[in-house]
Amino acid sequence: MMSLGQHNMSLVMDNVPPKALLDLGFDLDRWFPLPRRMVQTARFMIGHRRKREHHRRTLDTLRERFDVRCGPLPEHNS
Repeated sequence: MMSLGQHNMSLVMDNVPPKALLDLGFDLDRWFPLPRRMVQTARFMIGHRRKREHHRRTLDTLRERFDVRCGPLPEHNS
C-alpha cells in the first residue's frame, strides 16, 4: 500500500500545482510539527522521481506474485 501511495503521490506532485493542493487542505502530515513536515517534504521532493521506478517495480512484483491488478487505470473518454 505504501508503494502505491508513494508512487501516486509522486505523480500528483509532478502534475498538480502546489497551490491547488494547499487550497484543498491536502496535507496528510498536519499532526506533525512544522519543522518535521518541512524536512519530510524536502526529502520527498528531492527523491520522489528517483524512487518512482522502484515503487513501480514493487507494484509489478505484487501483480505477478499475487495475481492482482496493479497498473494505470484505462482512460475513460466520455
